Amino acid sequence: MARVERDFVRFPVLLWVSENVREFRAQRGWTQAQLANVAAVGLAYLNSIENRHGSPSLEVLTNLALALDCTVADLVENPEVRRERGGGLR
Repeated sequence: MARVERDFVRFPVLLWVSENVREFRAQRGWTQAQLANVAAVGLAYLNSIENRHGSPSLEVLTNLALALDCTVADLVENPEVRRERGGGLR
């Protein structure tokens, strides 16, 4: 098993970040290129995060949260729990 795959098993928050970023971006109606530009993140890196191949730093999570007008906590929250409580973008 590859290192990144093991990380996702050990740290499900990486899966949650992937799903939340993709979902919040879609709610805004943005392409990956648009979010990458606003968040000052490389497009290939954003793609790797959304496709569960990347492990974003706190700085990148902060940039994504600012761009998506949410908190870092929103990005790392279990999306099933967030949906159950009716959470989403402001």
